[in-house]
Amino acid sequence: MDHGHCSNHSARADVLEPVVWDKVVQLLQDPEKLREGYEASLEQQKEAYSRQQAHMETLKRKAMKLEQSKQNLNTAYIDPEIQMTKTEYLEQKAKIDDELKIINEEIDKNNTPLINLPSLAELQTLEKFSAQICRKLDLVDPPPQEKRKLFELLHLNTVISLDGSVDIEGWFKTQEDDGLLNRLSP
Repeated sequence: MDHGHCSNHSARADVLEPVVWDKVVQLLQDPEKLREGYEASLEQQKEAYSRQQAHMETLKRKAMKLEQSKQNLNTAYIDPEIQMTKTEYLEQKAKIDDELKIINEEIDKNNTPLINLPSLAELQTLEKFSAQICRKLDLVDPPPQEKRKLFELLHLNTVISLDGSVDIEGWFKTQEDDGLLNRLSP
């Protein structure tokens, strides 16, 4: 029995693309679905941002503790009553420095911002784009490469369930359409 594990099946593009295309057209024709997708994406982005911020705070606290440990080690080394050897000091300092380096690298890696949160203006742009492209789609069925370009503009992810159902998800980008609407004209 599969418990959500990949069954390593593949789907042929010529079979999958028409199904995905139909879902994209349905999405574009239903402004309420666009709004729901926008709101769901916004919520996901906010949650991801919160998780990232919490992780960054944890990393910063660890870095501060290591810096304090390093100060304490320095204080202990110069205290004549503790009688720490230079070798002991250097070993402990190297260990702290290594841990600090790893933490700081992770802070730098995680300090890159997430995808920008979509704005209401972007949603309105997407709704306008949707209306324009729907008018064009009534006139002509675009070739596969233009459909794929539209998939990229909408930043779609296709999810194929074990039962064979296909769904699309993701944030629908509102980048410039690079003349796609004009190329769709008959």
